[in-house]
Parts: sequence; structure tokens; C-alpha cells
Amino acid sequence: MENQAAKLHAEGYNCAQSVLLSLREECGVSKEFASRMACCFSAGMRCGELCGTLVGGGMAIGLCLGNEDAADIATRDRAYRLIEQLGAEFKERFGTLRCEELLKQNPVETHEEQRAVCRRLYVDFVGRRVREILDEAKRDNHR
Repeated sequence: MENQAAKLHAEGYNCAQSVLLSLREECGVSKEFASRMACCFSAGMRCGELCGTLVGGGMAIGLCLGNEDAADIATRDRAYRLIEQLGAEFKERFGTLRCEELLKQNPVETHEEQRAVCRRLYVDFVGRRVREILDEAKRDNHR
């Protein structure tokens, strides 16, 4: 079953937007804010670097679980551990965190074919995994 992030990507949102938008209600932000915030982070910040799905996932983790006060190191460190965990799982599964390298692993002819590959592999994985991370954190907070 296609997750919400993949559905949003199919509608035309970029990879970072799709992940953040799929989690915006949990993060307490509007559709407009989430879309604008993640707008420039697709295609590895437009230069092939860190995969935009991870950026969107990191934004969601930070918005939902990050620290508001600079002195709240425990909360900050918990969010850091979660994004590090996501990055490690992504790298183990796909071999790299870099957009440019991910695109080379799955060569296709057109931009739309590339979007379909990204949606099926990266957007789907990160959208699902970040939702699981946030759900786990919510359960941990209620214990």
C-alpha cells in the first residue's frame, strides 16, 4: 500500500516536501509552512548532496521531537539520535545518503521515470520509517 508521502510525491511535490507534508499534522504545522520550508531541499539541495527525503524526515523529527530551549540538551540529543538512526538505516538499505549517487544506482531516461524510482524507493521508505519513529516516540512518552 502506498503511503501518504508517496501519494504527495505523485501529486508533484518534491521528495523533501512529500515526507514533511505527510507528517505535518503530527508536527503541528500548516500545509503551506511545510511546503515552503522543504521547497529547496529536493535533489540534494539542488546539487546532488544529502537525499531530500532525509532532509524532510529530519525536519519532521526536529519539529515533533526537537528542543525549544537551548539548555534542553537531553531533548536535542534524543532528536539527534533519531535522525542518526534514520540515516544509518537508509545508508544500510541503499548504500549512500547522497542523491547523486542514489540516482546513478537506478539510471532511467526521463525525469518522470526518475521521480517514480525515487517515490518507490526513497520517499516511500523514509515516509514510512519517520512515521514509525514518531509513533514509537509518542508511545515512549506515554509510559
